[in-house]
Amino acid sequence: MARHTTKRQPKTATLAMQTGCTASYARVSTDNQAENGFSLADQDARLQAYCTAQGWTACADFAFVDAGESGAKADRPAYRRLLTAITDRLIDRVVVIKLDRLSRNTKDFLELLDLADAHDVGIVSISENFDTGTPVGRAVVTVLLAFAELERKQIAVRVGSGKAQAAKEGRFVGSRIPLGYTYQNGTFTPNASAATVKRIFASFLAGETMKEIAAQLDSEHVVTAMGGKWAGTTVRTILQNGAYAGMGQWDGIETDSGAYPAIIERATYEAAQERIAHMKPGRQPKTA
Repeated sequence: MARHTTKRQPKTATLAMQTGCTASYARVSTDNQAENGFSLADQDARLQAYCTAQGWTACADFAFVDAGESGAKADRPAYRRLLTAITDRLIDRVVVIKLDRLSRNTKDFLELLDLADAHDVGIVSISENFDTGTPVGRAVVTVLLAFAELERKQIAVRVGSGKAQAAKEGRFVGSRIPLGYTYQNGTFTPNASAATVKRIFASFLAGETMKEIAAQLDSEHVVTAMGGKWAGTTVRTILQNGAYAGMGQWDGIETDSGAYPAIIERATYEAAQERIAHMKPGRQPKTA
């Protein structure tokens, strides 16, 4: 009698497949909610119109928006959801108004390109007129990102140089106003908290540790510059701030005159620095 055999049927692949959806991504930064004239409403209108013109289906479930998020970081809520949609192969492409909406960091964007390539997802920019689905498009976007990052670094250097020069000239460099001062009409004046600053220096030079000073101030409900609790590091910051002696400081630059009027004597400040310099790491010895 003939033997009957049954062929085993191959299992169907379970990988998620593209759904024909085009995703859109819009972002505005924390610094300027209408940066470069691209408000969220403007971005959305232009993205929808572009998809319609191209005959692409812009699925509402994949319209990603990050409001008040910097493009210099990749840890953005909507951006993370976009990455998940790419990984799960739920979209065919991502459309943005401009490249820097997705990222202002070359390394992060190249990682995005690799992820998109691995899952057959294209990235399209309307302003730069490129599609990473083509070799030329990928080469162009890499060059554009490199120049964008170079420009940001040059801006940071110029800003830093300007603040350094301001510090050398004894001008205000835009830092947070220290405890003990009030700023009004371009002028700093000591306020009631100046007494706390004097007390901190006096207590430290009398032999108390930074932690002890902080604990005492906390027990008396004395407020910090930010309204929070005192800590040894908070006390150290005050002790090492030359502004209290009328000095100017910025990124290692120190001048004899600054934007703040002196609250303590220069000799008091120098004595505090001398004691700090002789402290062992992790230890705050009392003076005899």
